[in-house]
Amino acid sequence: MFKLFLAFCLLILFLTPAFALADDYGLEKTAEEAGLKQGLMAQPIEAIIGSIIKVVLSVIGILFFGLMLYGGFRWMTARGETKLVEQAKDIIQAATIGLVIVSAAYAITHFVIKSLT
Repeated sequence: MFKLFLAFCLLILFLTPAFALADDYGLEKTAEEAGLKQGLMAQPIEAIIGSIIKVVLSVIGILFFGLMLYGGFRWMTARGETKLVEQAKDIIQAATIGLVIVSAAYAITHFVIKSLT
């Protein structure tokens, strides 16, 4: 069951950006006619790093959501077995702690960078 759930999460993770980036709606042609730079090299390094961080944080959010769903599903299907309930609680607790650590790291980094600039 876990393998099926993992396959479903990976499928959604890799297909969602494909739908969002399927068409540029004529923006490349418009930028070309306006004489604007295009592509990755047209952006400053800060914007590129910021985009990478956004993608990583989005993936972490999706993983957190998936782990919470998985832990809740395990808890609901435990049928009162103490060992399975404890495993489900451990999954939910570990996911929550991981999210708190990532959020704190992002907040501290954001604060330090804003203070320096």
